[in-house]
Amino acid sequence: MNNKYIGTSGFSYKGWQKTAIPSKKTFYKDKCNIQEYATHFNMVELNTTFYKQPSVATVKKWREQVPETFRYLVKVNKYLTHSKKLIDWESLFPDFYLTMSHLEDKLLGFVIQLPPSFQNTDKNRERILKVAKWSKKNYSTEDFYVEFRHSSWFCKETFTLLRGFWNVVIVHSSFFDFDVLSLWNSVGDNKPDKTMFRLHGTWKSQVYCGDYSDEQLVFIASCLDHGGIVAFNNTDSLQGQLQTPFVGGRGPTLFSYAGDTVLPSAVNDAKRLQILCK
Repeated sequence: MNNKYIGTSGFSYKGWQKTAIPSKKTFYKDKCNIQEYATHFNMVELNTTFYKQPSVATVKKWREQVPETFRYLVKVNKYLTHSKKLIDWESLFPDFYLTMSHLEDKLLGFVIQLPPSFQNTDKNRERILKVAKWSKKNYSTEDFYVEFRHSSWFCKETFTLLRGFWNVVIVHSSFFDFDVLSLWNSVGDNKPDKTMFRLHGTWKSQVYCGDYSDEQLVFIASCLDHGGIVAFNNTDSLQGQLQTPFVGGRGPTLFSYAGDTVLPSAVNDAKRLQILCK
């Protein structure tokens, strides 16, 4: 797959391990672990870093547990993105980076997810451009991917504003009614220098659930001719047999995948996209 990185947002979920559904096989043979995950995919988005900054020892362990070709995409801690909303980024990010830099060559880049309250205003455009330029100047070898959670940013002007500094994430979520996929072709020459899709699911009734259609995956694959990142975040629903509800989960399993095997939608979709990208 060359420079195409396909995986899921996170790798450790209760519903993905052996004990989640009695008598059924799940994604992991036993408990969730990055070594087994890395036998299936060449990338994972580390979302645990969004909630808590890990120790240096933990980061080094992550680095040592995966193959040479595997990469980690790091989600920036929510204190910087949601609490501070990029204020004091120049003084706060260096400490976070210092910890995560111990991933060394396994570091693929950083995801900056901004909250719905961060709307497209003159003040916020000025702030994000200032921070993006500073990041480019001081961390020129690193890639940054910004995900907006307010629809006012989903316009061609956003891509123009940040081009050359931060890469705008192509986000999709039926629950939040976000469909930046439809915007992609209209962006033209202002597409990000590097492409990233973050896919949260297709169910309108429940967030992080619902599998993607063949048509949607074919379109995404067509956008990766020059490489890119795809992180599936529809991690809360499973592909499985209808008579087997997702014990302890949110929502029923979907259609039968294969015999007694039940896969998370995120895993199933990522594997389907891998096939399309070969």
